Amino acid sequence: MKLVYVKWVDAMAADIGWKTIEDAIEWGEDIYCAVDEVGYIVDENDNYLLLASKVNGELDKHNVMVSGLMRIPKKYIIEQKELKVI
Repeated sequence: MKLVYVKWVDAMAADIGWKTIEDAIEWGEDIYCAVDEVGYIVDENDNYLLLASKVNGELDKHNVMVSGLMRIPKKYIIEQKELKVI
């Protein structure tokens, strides 16, 4: 399994009550939530990247257990780099 750094943009919800349409549009244009994630690639296809934050076992063996799964839609990813395990 490869260890990767992924920067992706998450969805946001406004936690402040009622807004005018103009204020809502301004909020939507200004809000930005980039998330930095590090994990092992468990699965990858054209639609998503499946990462595990924890691995139990040797990475090159088949009887590996994983935990802390994160499924990130590919269209949300803005940067991805493979990291070297030392």
